Amino acid sequence: MERLPRINNHKEADFGLVVRRHIEKEPFDFTFTLELKDTRGKKSFNMRELKQEQINFGLKKIKLVRNRDEGGVSDYTYHYGDTGIVAIRYPQGFVFITMETISLVTTKSLSWIDADKVAIRTVVKNHLK
Repeated sequence: MERLPRINNHKEADFGLVVRRHIEKEPFDFTFTLELKDTRGKKSFNMRELKQEQINFGLKKIKLVRNRDEGGVSDYTYHYGDTGIVAIRYPQGFVFITMETISLVTTKSLSWIDADKVAIRTVVKNHLK
């Protein structure tokens, strides 16, 4: 897997913490696998950032996932029938979009307005704490 420059790894990790806090505060009523993406401050998300392999994984109905070794966490998790979700951060906030929906996008980029229209949940920046 291609390594991102160190600064981008930190941004994605920071976004991961934001998403984690949000989900802990406002849980979903279903389980899912999650892919994180960041527009890096741009007004739209470049669809090439979401690889076909990531979409295919999100669309799979049976997933076996190797967990990171963090003392006490199981080695693998098995997901049956879980939805694949992509969370995309924009300057205005972030959105959760199903892989089924995002796989139907035919444009090269996805603006905040268009992402908000197809998202299953939108979190506006001023509501982030």
